[in-house]
Amino acid sequence: MGHQSPGESMAVLLEIAPASLTGATNGVGVDMNGWDGVLFLVHVGAMTATATLDGKVQSDSVSNFATPADIAGAALTQILAAAGGGKTYAIDVWRPGERYARLVLTQATAAVIAGATSVRYRRTGRTPPTQTLTELIKVLAN
Repeated sequence: MGHQSPGESMAVLLEIAPASLTGATNGVGVDMNGWDGVLFLVHVGAMTATATLDGKVQSDSVSNFATPADIAGAALTQILAAAGGGKTYAIDVWRPGERYARLVLTQATAAVIAGATSVRYRRTGRTPPTQTLTELIKVLAN
């Protein structure tokens, strides 16, 4: 007898590869067609003492984000080096107004190492989800 893993009902994507960020870094973006929500997980590593990091979500009707608009309320409180390094932050967007959504991380003042993952959830379409995980391992143990 099997079990349904959350990995079978959501799509996980590397939104922003972990790196030392400079200025504004746009995520790759996700197609929300057939999905209700998207959770952006921001993974913050080392931050230089004076560094800051901002994060927000934008949406657009086209996949190349020709005219992106910030989604109201979908922004992190500015992350400061004194309390922000070595933590994970999340922005959860339920039914964005446009078909495509992306995360934008903006580093200022000094070095910040960060990356992000997007998790689309609550599939509403009939098309099977395309999982972008490199590997999904399911274990059933008693």
